[in-house]
Amino acid sequence: MRNRTEKNCSAWTKTYFSEQLPGTSVSDASGATAKVTSVLDCTGDVDINQRKGKVITLYDLVLKLGVEGQTASGTSVKGSINIPEIMHDTSEDEFVFDLTIESETREMDAVKQLIRTSLTAELRKKLGRFAKDLIDAHSKDVYIPPEELGLSPSTQTSTASKAGKAASASSGTADTVSSKPVATHFSTTDIKFSVEFVAAASDIYDVLLNQEKVQAWTRGPAVIRPEVGSDFRLFDGNITGTIVELVPNETIVLSWRFASWPANHHSNVAITLAQGDSSTELRLTQRGVPVGQEDTTRQNWQRFYWDSINRTFGYGTSM
Repeated sequence: MRNRTEKNCSAWTKTYFSEQLPGTSVSDASGATAKVTSVLDCTGDVDINQRKGKVITLYDLVLKLGVEGQTASGTSVKGSINIPEIMHDTSEDEFVFDLTIESETREMDAVKQLIRTSLTAELRKKLGRFAKDLIDAHSKDVYIPPEELGLSPSTQTSTASKAGKAASASSGTADTVSSKPVATHFSTTDIKFSVEFVAAASDIYDVLLNQEKVQAWTRGPAVIRPEVGSDFRLFDGNITGTIVELVPNETIVLSWRFASWPANHHSNVAITLAQGDSSTELRLTQRGVPVGQEDTTRQNWQRFYWDSINRTFGYGTSM
């Protein structure tokens, strides 16, 4: 039986951008020209996975491009464009382009303006096609027929159900909460790690449960509230679950699932916050992670939770 539902496409992405972006060129009526010459750097992670028969993407990239141009009088212009954030939920009009020109002079202003308007407009179009091209190239590698996941076709094509209640509010700690998957022919494992934030425990507790703050670091709509028994939904439904236990500023216990996991299978996440003199240590134990998904799950916590929280609120982190 195939059990692979996720694929890392970072290497393919670097090749893709190196083929698609260099050569993008524009000009204006005065005779000034500008073009992308190369991909100087492409860092980040790109994953594609299956969610109940639907192939979805999850990525976070930083891109740096080499550019050059020529003024109407023939003066050469060279520089680079840094695109600090290309994410799965970023629309074309949200891309940021930071332009740097080498040995800049006022004579180069027309080329700079050409790059900032016309060239970036062309780049927005090409970056906007990335998700579709990614799916077209790799969807066949992650799709698994419903019978191989222990699902019925009707379950596979239905909308994502809300995360079930893993336990009552009085059930206590993470050790007493268990997930109840529909399909039982797969194995699970546990992961544990800790992260240090230069912030108070109350700040970390709030940033994980306050809907307005969660929407800030997830960069999109989110449904969550600090109430035992309430459901949460993050990253366009890629992460869903239920809040099982809360101890203000100390403990958060969740029934948590990633969309590509077998239907209705939830892991149990126990987060404890230990306040230090100048920082807070967050300790996380996650029970019930499908075997083969533990490395990806750990990386997704780091990339989409901790790194994003740090970027948004300025909390330094280390694992």
